[in-house]
Amino acid sequence: MEISKQLELIDFSSLNVDYADIRVEKTDETMILYRETDLREATESPSLGAFLRVLKNGNWAFKATTELNNLQDEFKKLEARVELLPEGENLSWPKREAKHYEVMKYAEISCNKASLKEKKEFCSALIPTLMEEEMIQGPIVVYKDQYKEKWFRASDGVSYHYDYNHAGAYAAFTLKDGENRYDDSHKYFFQNVIGQKDKAIEELKKTIAKAKPFVNAPTVEAGKYRVVLDSEITGIFTHESFGHKSEADFMLGDETMKAEWEMGKKVASDILSIVDDGNWPETSGDLPVDDEGNKKEKTYLIKDGKLAGRLHSTQTAIMLDEKPTGNARAMNFQYEPIVRMTNTYIEKGEKSLDQLIAGIESGLFIEGARHGMGMSTFTIAPSKAYKIQDGKITDPVKVSVISGNVFETLNLIEEVGNDFHIASSSLGGCGKMEQFPLPVADGGPSIVVSEMTVS
Repeated sequence: MEISKQLELIDFSSLNVDYADIRVEKTDETMILYRETDLREATESPSLGAFLRVLKNGNWAFKATTELNNLQDEFKKLEARVELLPEGENLSWPKREAKHYEVMKYAEISCNKASLKEKKEFCSALIPTLMEEEMIQGPIVVYKDQYKEKWFRASDGVSYHYDYNHAGAYAAFTLKDGENRYDDSHKYFFQNVIGQKDKAIEELKKTIAKAKPFVNAPTVEAGKYRVVLDSEITGIFTHESFGHKSEADFMLGDETMKAEWEMGKKVASDILSIVDDGNWPETSGDLPVDDEGNKKEKTYLIKDGKLAGRLHSTQTAIMLDEKPTGNARAMNFQYEPIVRMTNTYIEKGEKSLDQLIAGIESGLFIEGARHGMGMSTFTIAPSKAYKIQDGKITDPVKVSVISGNVFETLNLIEEVGNDFHIASSSLGGCGKMEQFPLPVADGGPSIVVSEMTVS
């Protein structure tokens, strides 16, 4: 029986609960790994399962299952379980308009359009470019894709059916010259591998050529610098340093945090606006509707330097007397929805990157990011850095980390460029609690920060 028809057969009216919903996910996933010329992994992993929830007297009962033939019975079991619990928090589920969201847009371009053989051929085509470079040691190529179809039905009449798709690869390598070394990688993101091979090889060649000068580059002198951050590292900063602080569940029960995050409070330079928006097709943060059936809204976290919003699930919105933003997300059918980001970015300004660089007498251009972390303070490991002298990019330097206080740095942003880009990834993602990796994306334009600690 079709999944949508199975969900229609559920009789929510027979349940003595305040609210109930079910989310079904059907997923096809591929993983491929090459170490040098050795194929270490090539797996296809299909899955199908459901997550059921009931709410009564402020308490939740939920269950994940791969058995879809007796869903009504599963709901009755949850009903019996939740009735045994003492009365919980005052959670009055909001009234919503009964509505169905049908957003199927990836079936014709999905990663499933390519065979496993074609996916392996894409990966193996990158290996010669890595192996023929004498300075390269230990190259790896990792490929991952996912096509997911999701169904949802709730007792208040809200339902959805939509799909999600991404594919991509990661070619990593170490360049060595004597005792000196430099680690680098090239990331790919697309909808499927068909027609991507030649372009991917050329991009990898450019990345290797760009990396070579860093092998013997000097280490930066630690200190405070005026910096230009490119769009990729802007995105990492936005996600790690501010996005997580905007997730409303961090504020529950914390009066100090709520006071610190009062709406309208000036927290950044007037030229800065930060947004979370799932309405970016063909990104890894694409999300038309969240896992509670709330339409994903474009949410300003900062607008013209002032706190303008935060990210909510239905429950956090109830508890903070605000509106859901469509940010209740689960990694897969085995998990409950919690507050998560989608595409989080700084809105673009007016100046080109060349104009931003031209305005710097002495500083650093920071390009790309390996990883980052942060809440009140942040630490980001950049991929590349260059000196800026008299308005021009000059010599490469090795930088381990850039760091700072989040709110201080937000107020030190002097310029916002127009070279906007959202960085997506099919590998990795965002981690929160036990749910990792959740597909997200981040980005923005290049920005100028008047002072940042670099080491």
